[in-house]
Amino acid sequence: MLSRRERDILYLLAQGRTDKQIARSLGLGEATVKFHVAALSETIRAARPRPVRSRAAPTGRARRRRSP
Repeated sequence: MLSRRERDILYLLAQGRTDKQIARSLGLGEATVKFHVAALSETIRAARPRPVRSRAAPTGRARRRRSP
């Protein structure tokens, strides 16, 4: 399960925002955003053991999981 902050970051990633843009939008440091993006990748990797090769992978996998 994702934390509220991870969901916020995932939403902004899905919109194509950069780490810097996400950090500014949420009032976080860029390093904190990178930490959360890495955590998202690990969470999704654990749920589906295929390699996560890019920052777009978590958003695509999250969208597929929400599809009926």
